[in-house]
Amino acid sequence: MIITHVKKSGNYKYKITVKNQGESTSKASKLKIWFGKKYKIVKIGSIDPNKSKTINVNFFKYSTHKKIYKIC
Repeated sequence: MIITHVKKSGNYKYKITVKNQGESTSKASKLKIWFGKKYKIVKIGSIDPNKSKTINVNFFKYSTHKKIYKIC
């Protein structure tokens, strides 16, 4: 799986698109994203082969809005 797109959607909301590049359906997994020292873990359900899923992530006001880093 790979993150294909990250878009800011409002003051403290982000839309993150994850794509399954594999040949079989992915298992449910988790994605850890963070700003500086603050992070959030979100659950991603299974994704069919060559399909994408967009998840919404809300951060609180104290988060700084810089680039989102990822761990896959």
